[in-house]
Parts: sequence; structure tokens; C-alpha cells
Amino acid sequence: YGTSIDYPVMQAADNHKYLTTDALGRYSGSGSIFLDAANKNDFSDRKLVIHGHHMAHHAMFGDLDDFADARFFTNHLYGDLYYAGKHHGLRILAYLRVLGDDQRIYRKPDENEQAWQELLVYLKEHAAPHRFNTIPDRELDQARLVILSTCTEETEGRQLVVAQVVEETFENSFEKEQKNTRTNEIQQTREGRSKHQVFLLLLGLWMVCL
Repeated sequence: YGTSIDYPVMQAADNHKYLTTDALGRYSGSGSIFLDAANKNDFSDRKLVIHGHHMAHHAMFGDLDDFADARFFTNHLYGDLYYAGKHHGLRILAYLRVLGDDQRIYRKPDENEQAWQELLVYLKEHAAPHRFNTIPDRELDQARLVILSTCTEETEGRQLVVAQVVEETFENSFEKEQKNTRTNEIQQTREGRSKHQVFLLLLGLWMVCL
């Protein structure tokens, strides 16, 4: 919550299609937000990886780098992931930077307990300073994680926001502020284009919102 990330989550047989395809199936340089092809489409994996381009003007995952700021990270703790017909809470755990071929992050979901423990240790050790929200070890061991992944200014670099998926949902304390901002933007647009209206309907079975 408190970002502009509020999109349908797509998925294809590979991780290439939605790099240049929007949620309506049309060509788009911005692509779509999409679940890694290796993940099950029912979101039952213990580790979910969701990809998106880092775009200007807060589009797609353009806001993920805001979590690099310690104050922003501290003040933006929750989000929402909609799947299986209901909303699930996201509790933000970490922000870190890795390489695009980092196998601990991007290898196929592995239910092996040793691999899982190695991933948890890796996240703790590689999170940016003061960008890891500690939870009890027992809870972390049993957690389900979603990893939001986008590019950095470096060719092979990736930046990640890691969140715990929980059944509990959280109040969006930024919603009122966002609605006021959007209302002002809509009013300004209508004033400038009083004779033109554009409507866009995006339908998705999965939605991610931070």
C-alpha cells in the first residue's frame, strides 16, 4: 500500500510473452506484471516470483526502488494479493538487490527444507541495511513468500521486495490520500479534455497491490 502498484497478475508458458504484452493481449513496451512461469497458477508454491518492468512515472514496478529508502520501507509495511477468489495480506519483509541469474531467488520453487532454509538465510544476509523486518523464526520457517522483481540501472541487476503472504488482510491507510490524488487528476483531465473520455477495463483473476 502507498505505491502505484495495482495491477492484474498474468502468467504464460514462458517469462518472455508478458515482457511486451499487456493484460488485454496487445503489444506494449511496458508489458504486464506476471507470475513466473515456473510457479503453479493456483499460487500454492511456497515461493512465488512476480516480475514487472521498472517504468518511469510510477508505472508497473517503477515504485519498487522506493523501498530502498529506509523511511519509506519503515512506513510501507503491507499490501494485498488477490487470488483463488479472495484477498490475501502481504507483510513486507525485505528489500534487496541481486543479479538476474541469482539461482537462490530465481530457480524453480523447491520444497526441499534445506533449500528453503538457505533462501531465508540469504534474504537476511543480503537485505539492504535496515530493510529486513524481523518476524519470529518459527513463523518465518513456515511462511509463504512472494518476491516482486524488477530491473535496476545495471544491465544484469535486479531489485526485489519480498513479502510474506498471510490469510489476514490489512487496512490500506494510504487509500484516502490516493483517492483524493486520483480525484484531482481526473478533474484536471476532464477540464482539459471535456469532450473526450477514455475508458479502460482490465479484468484479471489475480491482482497485486502495494
